[in-house]
Formats: sequence, structure tokens, C-alpha cells
Amino acid sequence: MATTTSTSQYSEPPPYEDIDAWVRYYRDFWGINTVPAPTQDKGKDEKDRRYSWIPWQPYQNQPISDEIQESYIRNGEYTSRQGLGLLPGKVWFGPNKDKWLVAIDGDNETAKNAVCEMFDCETLEQVTAKGVVVEQHTEDAPHKAHFYFYSDTHFHNLPGVKSRKAGDKVYEFLIKDNKFPAVEIKCAGGGVQYPTPSMHADGYRYRQTAGSPPVPTLCLSELEAANVMQKLENILNHYGDSYLEYKSAADGKTALPTIEEM
Repeated sequence: MATTTSTSQYSEPPPYEDIDAWVRYYRDFWGINTVPAPTQDKGKDEKDRRYSWIPWQPYQNQPISDEIQESYIRNGEYTSRQGLGLLPGKVWFGPNKDKWLVAIDGDNETAKNAVCEMFDCETLEQVTAKGVVVEQHTEDAPHKAHFYFYSDTHFHNLPGVKSRKAGDKVYEFLIKDNKFPAVEIKCAGGGVQYPTPSMHADGYRYRQTAGSPPVPTLCLSELEAANVMQKLENILNHYGDSYLEYKSAADGKTALPTIEEM
């Protein structure tokens, strides 16, 4: 499958503890915008949060300037928060400029397995061997994972099930019991992703899995991307879900069926 790039053109990734070096690594080698993010506060009530969140929305569709990026580093915005937000989508810098970075959350074991199947793989090790970056944090391994790869064409976004079916407790139980794949896809304008080496709320850092390339080396052609999206569609259809037919709530249609229909 697909075009691959040799890892020899990339330098070794920085130590996990040096978050500022990772910021520059994502910019120089991944080619992607990042912003400081207090990832340990994710999911907490506002009263329990320790740090402010820096707006990331303006940088979904334009590159962050060197001056702004370095000012965040110089002012200790990343080191104080011990986290960063990566913005998937258009690649602005580096060797993959003008391609698209796609990020997929496999937020339960069924979703993780679905993404593996999408790449015609059975294990995470086989996925990384194709050039996909895979990362986890200790609490989630081996049941959840993040996946990153490049594409010559953008993927449309698929919000998480909890967002698409907010307030529907049945889906929460289905996800928890691994009876429904909690897949989320972020590309152009799809929101912020929390990558290695951000600190998770459980006190452990996100880390790339053993054998993962430090930078995605898989880049799908337009035809390959269409085939991969169709595979994911077929997988989700099995659960009554859809990727290709998903529309935002604003246009009055959601991919998910009612519980009665399921």
C-alpha cells in the first residue's frame, strides 16, 4: 500500500522530557502547527483546571509564524503546561509540505481493531511497519491508540461518538463494553490532537509505541486514500455507523442510527 518515505531523512526524536524540542520536531519534520495545551486538565471541570487553554482555532487554516512559536517556547508556555496540541490537516512546513496529516483516535479496543483492519493489519506492529505513527499512554495500552499518516488528499472529519450523540447514555455503554467502535478522525479543521510527549491526566506521557516511526512515512495517494476510506466505511456499516455519509448536526443529518434501529 502507498507511498513511503525513508526515515533516514529525519533526525532522531528528542527525549520525552524535552517538550520544547518536540515542538520544534513537529514543526521541522512533521510540518504541523502546535500550540501549548494543559493536557493534564483534559476532561476536568473548569474549577479543577490548573492552566489556561491557548486558542488554537486560528491556526487550523494557516501556519503559525516562527515568531509566535518561539515566543511560546521562550515564555515557558509548553513546559509549564507539559502538553501540546497538534493541529492535523494541511502540512505547512518541511519535506511533506502541502500534503495532509490525518489523525485517528481509536478510543476503545473495537475502534483500535477497526483502524488496524482499515490498513489490512491485525496488530499495531503491522500498522507501524507500514509507516503509520502509533502512540498510546500507559493507562490506555493496549486497548486504545492514536494513529497518524499523510495523504495526498484530505480526509473529512468524523467527530467522536460522544460528540455526535451527546447525551445518549446508551452509546456510552456500548463504547465502554466494546460493542461500538469509538473512532474519531481529524484532518482539515477537525480540531486539536494531544500527541507525544504530552502529559495525560493519569500522570503518564503519551508515547510512540515500540517500532513506530518517529514521523509518519506512509503517504496515501488519492486512490489509496479513497480505498482506505471505503474500507473504514464498510467496517463502520457493520455497526450501523457511517463515515462517508456523515454530515454535521448543522445540516440535520447524523450517521448514527437510533438505538431502536440498531
